[in-house]
Amino acid sequence: MENTTIAHDNIVGTIRAMSIGEEIEFPIDKASYIRCVVPYRDLLKERQAGCRWSTNIDNDKGVIIVTRTA
Repeated sequence: MENTTIAHDNIVGTIRAMSIGEEIEFPIDKASYIRCVVPYRDLLKERQAGCRWSTNIDNDKGVIIVTRTA
């Protein structure tokens, strides 16, 4: 994994620009939005091109972690 940062602006653009293996943390209140965006909505073209992301919630830190896997 490359790096972990808290991002606050432009969630879709931030996720779209991730490198394979990179992790980014977002505030946990964005979890529902991110879990909708990553598999379906705004990243559909990227997913069709083979890009993949996974998500994981860390309740202790209060963040959702997005990882670019492919």
